Amino acid sequence: MENLSILIVEDNTLIAYDIKEKVENMGHHVVGTAATADAAIRLHHENSIDLAILDINLKGDKDGVEVAKVLDAEDIPFIYLTSYYDQATLDKVKKTRFAAFITKPYSEIDLKLNIELAYYKRKLVDLDSPERKKDFVVYHENKMNKKIHFDDIYYVKADDNYSVFYTDKRKILVRIPLKNLDDELKDARFFRTHRSYIVNMDKIQSFSNNAVIVTTGDQLPISNSRRKEFKTHLKAYWH
Repeated sequence: MENLSILIVEDNTLIAYDIKEKVENMGHHVVGTAATADAAIRLHHENSIDLAILDINLKGDKDGVEVAKVLDAEDIPFIYLTSYYDQATLDKVKKTRFAAFITKPYSEIDLKLNIELAYYKRKLVDLDSPERKKDFVVYHENKMNKKIHFDDIYYVKADDNYSVFYTDKRKILVRIPLKNLDDELKDARFFRTHRSYIVNMDKIQSFSNNAVIVTTGDQLPISNSRRKEFKTHLKAYWH
């Protein structure tokens, strides 16, 4: 298993140290330990973490479930490690997407297995999720498959049965007709202004009724049939 950056949230100093020691013995990096929810959220925002281990009852007016909600919103997996498993506690945690629930006292093997399963379970969910967004186009060049990342694309121009991607580095000729790129560029930042052009909305510097100018200075036409839809899309996208 790859080494993970892990946050430990536990208000008992001895238990926090024990968890930290066990986690580090597994080869993982502990970004810090927190005894309160506010300290945990601050540590999370100051560090890039792969997973968190949360006690539920903490010092202060917020508990571990409040930390879980923050992590949940950012798709960071977390494990509850607690001595509380009464019905009231279970009802609270059921509202969060916890990856595992371990009761104290715990064994090192319990912790190790659940860390590994929690992380890879979330990775599999992310890969299978219909919400997962692709952010690149794959093309073939010199007997190799390569990527063009969406952020690098300024616009795409039709060239018969090919498409030319204008990026920040170079022009890339791809053997895909422009009309077939709708599925490849299924992202709100791309709009087809003309039968021969697709523009990246993030790269638009200015526009008129008939054309858009991208930040490279290139001018792309807007067809009459797409003008109204373009303005509606641009207004929604820029606001």
